[in-house]
Amino acid sequence: DYTSYDQEYYDFITESTSSAESLNFTVTLDYLSRNYDGFGNRTTVYLDYNEEVSGHGYIFEHLDSAFIYDRYYKRVLKVEVLEDETVDNNKSIYFSNSDYGILRHDIYSDTVLLSSKLLMRKNIVR
Repeated sequence: DYTSYDQEYYDFITESTSSAESLNFTVTLDYLSRNYDGFGNRTTVYLDYNEEVSGHGYIFEHLDSAFIYDRYYKRVLKVEVLEDETVDNNKSIYFSNSDYGILRHDIYSDTVLLSSKLLMRKNIVR
């Protein structure tokens, strides 16, 4: 119903079996975000690839393709978050696309790489 201002969204949680770490995400028609508290504060991880966007503290780069782990992915959005509150205000770089979601997440303290997480297994049910 496009006459109302209601927006449908989905929240989900991912949990690591090895570290018991959990992450909260929200998916809407317009974006995918990572939530970091119970007050609606979030870091935008993915937006529509076709939109030209800008945001305070964000650098968005549209990549035709990117090689990540073992293959090329098309239409990748690189989101650089200068002070990502979900990772103790360190710099985050997210690579994602609409086919697979988050492909890679790098966390930096100044210029030192603290963490790099990659999508390796692609058993995605469609």
